Amino acid sequence: MREPDPSAERKRVVREVGRFTGFGLAWALSVLFFLLIGYWLDGKLGTLPWLTILGAFIGAAGGFVSLYRGITAAAADEKKRREDPRP
Repeated sequence: MREPDPSAERKRVVREVGRFTGFGLAWALSVLFFLLIGYWLDGKLGTLPWLTILGAFIGAAGGFVSLYRGITAAAADEKKRREDPRP
């Protein structure tokens, strides 16, 4: 069995770190975006804090769905990579 190329492995690791960092950033920005929309609506409608809380939950749910889809896609890519060890 061949040893993996260290530079290729390093590039793959850096790519994966960037990918997962992007997942976390997208989740955080989703929560922040909807939280701010809820806060703005609360200011307009005088319902503070209810729409802020609702916005935070909507953002968290949407971010979680996006995170789940991204992680399952990454797992499928990793499974495919392990099954087909072509360089």
